[in-house]
Formats: sequence, structure tokens, C-alpha cells
Amino acid sequence: MLGINVKRGIESTFDRVYRSTNNRFPKIRCTWSGTTAGINYRGGICTVIFPAIGDTADISTAEFNRLVGYALHELGHAWFTIAKHWDDAVREAGADGPLLHNLINGLEDPRIELCVIRSGYAANARPLFESLTNHLLSNGKPGDYVSPDDLKNVAFQLAIEGRRLNGYGISVKSVWERSKYAAAINAALQSAHVAISTEQIVLVAQRLLVALKQIEEKPPQPPQPPQPPLPPLPPEDGEGEGEGEGEAEGEGEGEEKGKGEGEGEGEGEGEGEGEGEGEGEGEGEGEGETNGGGKGGNDEQRNFDVAKTISEDCARKVDTRAFPNEGIIKRTKIVFNT
Repeated sequence: MLGINVKRGIESTFDRVYRSTNNRFPKIRCTWSGTTAGINYRGGICTVIFPAIGDTADISTAEFNRLVGYALHELGHAWFTIAKHWDDAVREAGADGPLLHNLINGLEDPRIELCVIRSGYAANARPLFESLTNHLLSNGKPGDYVSPDDLKNVAFQLAIEGRRLNGYGISVKSVWERSKYAAAINAALQSAHVAISTEQIVLVAQRLLVALKQIEEKPPQPPQPPQPPLPPLPPEDGEGEGEGEGEAEGEGEGEEKGKGEGEGEGEGEGEGEGEGEGEGEGEGEGEGETNGGGKGGNDEQRNFDVAKTISEDCARKVDTRAFPNEGIIKRTKIVFNT
């Protein structure tokens, strides 16, 4: 289909969906001048930016569906994102502002898409979002879709893995588990998945930024010296000397007590006394106690948890501005025809 028809169709449907549901802006408009989709708010006007398309371009059905997915995603921001919290946090972050902006975006995108799906504003929102996400991943090289230990890739991992938590069928395997930021990324994803407003997403991103910087600034650990070999185990049938009395040593195993992700191990040694009968033979009993330490993320990572990320006070601040007319608007299921 011709590009000019695609643009007109998307713009008219875009406007119809926005005005038939809950809208927060007195005016919303579309431009076709970007390299990807985006949204700007200024003076009460919401401007949605779409990828540039020529009027005479031949647009395939698959590309049209992706453009509809972009439109619905940006509508999600118009409905559910409160830009002030986002902008204020980025400005206050100073030199860390660009990184914080990307982290907020990576966490907010899955949240607003899930809000769109649950709102019922567009009946086929989920498959459109899922298809668009997998298209963005299809142009990557074989192997990991990003380098997991590169700080600049954390935001993109949040955007993809947050959508996986939304229930999308993502075409690539996750990589964050192998990242040095794994504990911080996981905590941020879990917190963002239950966040109910942009304000809470900003709090999650701010704590994530602190955790990432701590991991980056932590000096590398020196190599550990090789451990001496363990002594050989005693034979099962021990031999003793003396009559009537013998001594025995036993080894005990303790249970791991520790915090963190992963598994813990504990080892200990105990000594016991026993009595034996006859020559050269003895029986002994031993008891041992031990404390084990758990293996997992470092303290900075472990302390970045859901409870500390979203405080009880913040959790009570339901952002009703996303749905100011929640009780009176009539929700209509509008399917973007493809």
C-alpha cells in the first residue's frame, strides 16, 4: 500500500482511539520525520513522532503492522506516563542524567504496554507489541542479543526482559543472568513489574543507577592463592593401639546459614572420645558444628531489593492522573485493522 495511505490511516485511527478513551492532552498530533517512534510533550500538546515514510513508498503488511505497534506504544505513553517525574529526576542526576533517562525508559516501556493491554483500549495490543519487539531483535548478530556486561546495554536488557515478564513470546534467550549486574537487573525488573506509576519507575531506576555505579566502582578482586591439597582420608577400618581405650576423630557437616542468591556450603571438624574393647580395636564418636556462608551477589547487589526500592509510602501513591475519569469513561475495544 502507498505510504501516504498508510500515514493517513494510522493518523486517523490513532486520533480516534485516543479521543474515544481517556485522554490527558487537549491536542495530540503526529509527525513523520524520525528514525524511530517517539513522543514529546510541550505546552499541553502531545506530539508523536513516527519513522519517516515517503508518500509514494510501497509499505508491506508486516511494516504496516509494526507502525501500528509503534502508534499504540506511543499512545500508551500519552495515557500512562507522567513526564514530570521522569524529567525532574534526569535533570537532578546531572552527569548521570543520560544513563538514568535510558534506565527509566527501559523500565517504563514494558509497564505502559502492560497498562495498554489491561485497559482493553485495543483488543489486539499484545500480539502487536510482541511482534514489534521480536522485529527489533531480529536484526542482531548470532549469539547474545547484547553484551551482558556492557553498562550501556543494561537499559535495552530491561526493555526486553520486562516485556518477557509481561508474557510476550520473546524470540531470543535472556543474557542478564550471566551479567555482572545480574542481581541489580533482576531486582529492578521485579520491582518495575509491580510498579503502578511513572513515579515508582523513576524510584526503581534511581536505585538501579546507584547499584550499577557501585558495581562499576568496585575494585577488581585480586586472584586468590592456590589452596593446599586436602589431607588423604583415613582408611575405613582403622587400627588402634592399646587396650580398652581408644580415641577417634570425626568430621561433621553443618547447614549453610547466609544471605544471597545461590547455594551455600559449610564444613567443620569435631573431636570426640570413645571406648573400645579388645586389642587394637576402638570405637569412637564425634560431633561437629559449623557455620557456612552463602554464595551469591555482593552486598550492594543483595541489598537492592524490592522492599527498599518501592517504599510503603510510595506504593500508596496511586497515580490517578493516568485515569482521571476512570469511573465514568466508556471503554471501547478498537482493533487496528491490518
